[in-house]
Amino acid sequence: MVDETDNQEIQGNEPQDEAAAPQPARRKGFFIGKERLSAHWIVVSLVSLLVIGVVLFGVIDVREGMSLHPTVLRKEGEVDILQKEVGQWMELKSGMKIKPGDVIRTRKGAEVDLNVPDMYRLRVKENSEIVITNSALFKRRNELICRLKRGKVLVDTDEKFEGKRLKVKTPVAVACARGTSFVVSYDPEEKRMWVGVLEGEVKVEPTKPGGKSVVLKPLEHSEIRAEQSPSNPEKVKYQQWADMKEIYEMKEKKSKADLPHYEAMVGNILEKCVDHGTFYKPDYGFCNRDFANDPTRGWVLRIDYDVFPPGSFSGVYIRVHPFDLFTCESLSFWVRGDAREGVPDLFEVEFKQKAKIWAVYKIDSITTDWKEYTFPIHVIPGALVNEVTIVFKNYPVGRNKHGAIYIDDFSLKEKSKAQLESDRIAAQAEEAKKKQRPVAPKKEAVALKKAPAAQAASVLKEETAPESKPAVESETLAPTQAQETAVAEPATLVREEPSKKSAQEKPSAPPQPQS
Repeated sequence: MVDETDNQEIQGNEPQDEAAAPQPARRKGFFIGKERLSAHWIVVSLVSLLVIGVVLFGVIDVREGMSLHPTVLRKEGEVDILQKEVGQWMELKSGMKIKPGDVIRTRKGAEVDLNVPDMYRLRVKENSEIVITNSALFKRRNELICRLKRGKVLVDTDEKFEGKRLKVKTPVAVACARGTSFVVSYDPEEKRMWVGVLEGEVKVEPTKPGGKSVVLKPLEHSEIRAEQSPSNPEKVKYQQWADMKEIYEMKEKKSKADLPHYEAMVGNILEKCVDHGTFYKPDYGFCNRDFANDPTRGWVLRIDYDVFPPGSFSGVYIRVHPFDLFTCESLSFWVRGDAREGVPDLFEVEFKQKAKIWAVYKIDSITTDWKEYTFPIHVIPGALVNEVTIVFKNYPVGRNKHGAIYIDDFSLKEKSKAQLESDRIAAQAEEAKKKQRPVAPKKEAVALKKAPAAQAASVLKEETAPESKPAVESETLAPTQAQETAVAEPATLVREEPSKKSAQEKPSAPPQPQS
């Protein structure tokens, strides 16, 4: 049983006893039970509570909260900055760190690139003004806000930006994106905002209360005016695509050395490759490849393509040490499409040596679920291959001119020694049989052997006669002595009868054909 005096001491109150001897003054501090914490343990406790608050509630995240603010990567022309701390306009310089509340202004013919490595890139075009900031610290620490006052901005984000938000705000609407590439322009005089998406998805929300929102997918755009809801998504036109494709120039070019070395996990073709990369014509498409961690299959190859302009194509090349494709029995791999980016109707896999293509396989019926494809290989012996390509073409891909696929276990199965020897013997027998086959005579033009020159001129006149000339009734002609050795002509051949004079006299030069 605890007496009243003990209760008073626990609560930090001294017992009321006037007769008691005066006690020395106690130091102020924290109490746990009857134990007093020292200054050292007070500091440790505060640090522990701070760490717990960060882990459990995400109240303060210095790395994520501050790392979203970009650095000036590149600039062209006259670009100014109004720093919140300074309060006056000054020249923007490369390498400068942009802080919350800073205003960036580009003049005519100028532009500036801002970026956070492996996170996102912004390109502010000419005659633009933009404010870089973020939400309140205790609300959304993973959100970056760009307030576009006028002009145009291009946005490109990487996979590491996933889970964070980037918003481009104007007085009429807000474009919200996660892991995407898009363009926003705003005209303050007309109070008109335009949003176009190149990759991923963007949600456009009007500032008008009660207005409807729209979600834009790849190669779609929408227009928003003051006090109105966004227009329904529409497919971009060529000029709009040409303006947006500048984002491809902003993307980091990655060579084989820049990517993680997961080739061995994606099949034996990539495992034994010498090099791999992408090909496309800058003005007519784009392609990018990377390795992605699939939740069901682990590390796989991801390919993003864009073949929007008619006649365009792009793809991935895989260079290998030369080998004889005849020694392989089959090609097999797993494929699935990306539901958000778009799924192609068809793509091709080619085995080639320089300009010589030995085999082409067309892959269709692609879905967003993993599907296995297997193709038998039938080529002649000596079909040397040093490159394998995965090709996307404008028309065959169907309506999704922009999209992405994932490939896994991209492999060749070699023939057994017995099968290889059997196939080699069969190929040699087939080649010998071809050599023994009689060669079919080539179809040649009708030749008149030992015919008079005038008659040859008659044939020439017939062949060069204009189509508008009235037709002559067909007639079967009895062969003359000079025509007995000539090739027989069909009865429908239209030809004029040669004159007796031309048959007896040989002119010095054949007459010119009549027009």
